Amino acid sequence: LQGGLSLTSLDLSHNRIDDHLLGELLKAIKGKEVSSLSLTVNEITEQGGHLLGQFLQEDESLTFLDLTNNNIS
Repeated sequence: LQGGLSLTSLDLSHNRIDDHLLGELLKAIKGKEVSSLSLTVNEITEQGGHLLGQFLQEDESLTFLDLTNNNIS
């Protein structure tokens, strides 16, 4: 984001996001101070869950994460 704009909340529900796209998304928001991320009803699996775990260890700005109705067991 340029020009001093900031993004704090992102809702990408119902977008068919799979593990690969999730990895790209996490790269894009790393260090951007996103505090809320909703990824409900997507195609995220356990592999994506591991990616999210790594992301959360490195980026403490995310305080809300919704993964309802994905394929994480």
